[in-house]
Amino acid sequence: MPTVTASDAPIKAAEVMPQAVKYVFPMSGPTQDAIEQLMTIFKEKARQEVNSATVQRIEQLMTIFKEKARQEVNSATVQRVLRKDALSQRVYKEAEHASEDAEMHAESTTPED
Repeated sequence: MPTVTASDAPIKAAEVMPQAVKYVFPMSGPTQDAIEQLMTIFKEKARQEVNSATVQRIEQLMTIFKEKARQEVNSATVQRVLRKDALSQRVYKEAEHASEDAEMHAESTTPED
């Protein structure tokens, strides 16, 4: 069952108004002009309501997308920092091992007295 929102109500009223007044008022002359003016007003109001609701939905979506993008950037930054730290640790360990290997190699190649 569809729900009627505040922005749907003026649209529905604008759609059914001609039928509602068709048999109540004469459909010529000043009455017809007044009804057409009212219809124009109702239709414009309905368009404004729909546009306003659409703008609000778009703004909400943009806020959600911006937050999601910010989270993705933060996540990517954290991953880069962690990779950089891991790489730094690996380079340090490799340098440490290379230094130990060089010392051991130097000790094994020194002439004995």
